[in-house]
Amino acid sequence: MRHYGLYGVAFVGVANLVVGALSWRTAPVPAESTSPAFLVSLGIFLIVLAGIVVPWVHETIAALAGAVLLWLVHYVGGTVWPPLRIAGFQESMAYVDWNVIFLILGMMIFMAMLSETGVLRWLALHAFRLARGNAWLLGLVLILLTALTSSLLNNATAMLLLVPLSIQIAQVVGLRPSAYVLPEVFAANIGGAATIIGDPPSTLVASHLGMGFFDYAVQAAPVTLVSLVLLLALVALLYRRELAGARGLASPALVAELEADAQITDVVLLRRSALVGLATLVLFLAGDMFGLPPSVIALTGATWLMVWVRP
Repeated sequence: MRHYGLYGVAFVGVANLVVGALSWRTAPVPAESTSPAFLVSLGIFLIVLAGIVVPWVHETIAALAGAVLLWLVHYVGGTVWPPLRIAGFQESMAYVDWNVIFLILGMMIFMAMLSETGVLRWLALHAFRLARGNAWLLGLVLILLTALTSSLLNNATAMLLLVPLSIQIAQVVGLRPSAYVLPEVFAANIGGAATIIGDPPSTLVASHLGMGFFDYAVQAAPVTLVSLVLLLALVALLYRRELAGARGLASPALVAELEADAQITDVVLLRRSALVGLATLVLFLAGDMFGLPPSVIALTGATWLMVWVRP
């Protein structure tokens, strides 16, 4: 989980470099679309994209290799033949939106530490208990829980933590795992789009438009709510027979196994993470009053938590 955060931040940063260098060659003059620098940039971009899609290597390594190759072509190739000058190191750094990078970094640190407490699995277990074996109610609670956690935390990490337990819950009530997991995937994307901290694309859009946490959430709220309603209607349409035919609670052994995998593992860390998370959320909501960039708020919360928990 710790590596996931670092890889995610590195990937977003170097992807900015590669795409930025490519756009830099095309923006000023349309005629440059046939220049050697543009063609080389396009070729490197396509190779990096292919390496990510296939995948030949980890996407972070592919993006880093593309950025390094761009610089080598610029400095070495450009010295031998000036038309190969693409974008130097300083120019490339100008393409990176550091507000986005540090916002993602801060939230990844916070999420990595929160994941060690087991709180999301514990919440999913309580959703199971609340539903009392009712497959319909359980599906509704899991969808809403996923959307909420994805809007306040990173949606991909939330899914990594919720999906394993959701699969166990589906087995306990006698359903195919896809009946819960697929709706959760859509709910995670919907919830992640609701705030600037839920999903990297939301972070990029908000940073580009200069929107704060509250402003973005207000604009995204109507679309998010409508999307959730449509998702629930779609789930009811596609899974109505399967959910209606669920057998309810299975053997006590399966329930005991489920409960054993969904315990709070670090109460002290959970309490401190909750306090810091609440304070960080308040700062996000009030940040516009003080002109605080979201990246500064996220790093403040992450640093405070690290100093308090692991000085």
